[in-house]
Amino acid sequence: PIHFVSLNTETDFKGAGEEHRGDSDIYPAGSFGAKGQYLAWLEADLKAAHEARTSGAPNARKFIIAGGHRPCCGDIPGVQQLFDKYEVDMYLAGHVHSYARSTNVCERPACNSKQPSNFTTSFVYSGA
Repeated sequence: PIHFVSLNTETDFKGAGEEHRGDSDIYPAGSFGAKGQYLAWLEADLKAAHEARTSGAPNARKFIIAGGHRPCCGDIPGVQQLFDKYEVDMYLAGHVHSYARSTNVCERPACNSKQPSNFTTSFVYSGA
């Protein structure tokens, strides 16, 4: 079993592609919630998924996979830290008009040590 979470990579953070106007640049766009609400929701979802995964239950989900239209982790403050904290296995995105994938990425202090980490997020970007 897999836990999937879909991220809004278009609005709800400073500098988002559609922070103030939609992609047509005609109609207003912007946040769907109060400041900080989006990251609070994402953290609650990832925390619950991580706790369920580590519960030892026989039907526990083994993987946490996130996805969104745009590559996000360098652009949305706090998302990479949440991915590290709750051990998101993979992030899938489009938007870039080429294919790319990463080796595992980790910004936790343990990742900078000489000890191998048992977790990092893999990123896959595939656009039309």
